[in-house]
Amino acid sequence: MKEDKASSTAYSVVHGILHTAKNPQLSHLVDDDTTEACTMILSASTEGRKRLAQLNSPMGSKLLPFLEWLLLPGITLNYVLRKKFIEEKVLEAISDSTIQVINIGAGFDTLAWRLSRRFPSVTFIEIDHPATSIEKTKALSKTSFSSPNLFFAAADLSKTSLESVLENCSGFDAKRKTLYICEGVLMYLDEVHVIEIFDAIKGLTGSGSLFVFSCMEPGKSDKNNVRPLLHLYLKLKNERYRWYIPDTAIKHFVDERRYSFMEMANSETYLQNYLPKGYKKTLHQGEYIVMAKAR
Repeated sequence: MKEDKASSTAYSVVHGILHTAKNPQLSHLVDDDTTEACTMILSASTEGRKRLAQLNSPMGSKLLPFLEWLLLPGITLNYVLRKKFIEEKVLEAISDSTIQVINIGAGFDTLAWRLSRRFPSVTFIEIDHPATSIEKTKALSKTSFSSPNLFFAAADLSKTSLESVLENCSGFDAKRKTLYICEGVLMYLDEVHVIEIFDAIKGLTGSGSLFVFSCMEPGKSDKNNVRPLLHLYLKLKNERYRWYIPDTAIKHFVDERRYSFMEMANSETYLQNYLPKGYKKTLHQGEYIVMAKAR
């Protein structure tokens, strides 16, 4: 991504969520609070307003499905489905006494902002690149609601360690039972930096820390439906994929990092749990959401 501009992917995710919310067959997957927050975020910037205009234009609303077919079939709905799964895991953790939730590379995700209102005793911390974080906080500052338990840390994790960011965040408490989220981020990092994040989490809040993260099947795998043109598109946006892992290697990778594998979700999970019976449209293949616990 460009240093002075919010992530293109962050805009695409919110755009995709609102596109799904307008689909009568799928609108039940996006609640009103999410729709409101996503609209508020897009309304606050020139790029966001352009995306909103596309959603409300007959021609523009057809462009997104075409680009998806060209680059990454099923990805728009996948944004919504993976977030729904992650939110369920967060709510389960909160009901099991987790009192600190940290979203690494949060982008324009609305989870922390929404849940901070429902759970005032839980601390929520978001970390993201300054350009993206500034756009988001500017948008959310326009609401009358203030969350004293929600903290934003603007940092470029390619230049600053996760430990340094959190140790300088006033809301962070290393003694709290913590769940970390890293959604749609690790695939953009080199493996050495992926490992650093796993190690940092263990060092920050120790054994028992929960980690929910997404990862991707290698591009040439027959379990992945990524189109070759996507890699050119990401290169132009300076947001290239760098880390892949086969689904058969995930448990071993997690174990090597001294984490216990708990569960994993993929398109089949989403089809069974969230989609109407007999749903036939293409789903994104080759991306996994994994939940693990530090030992």
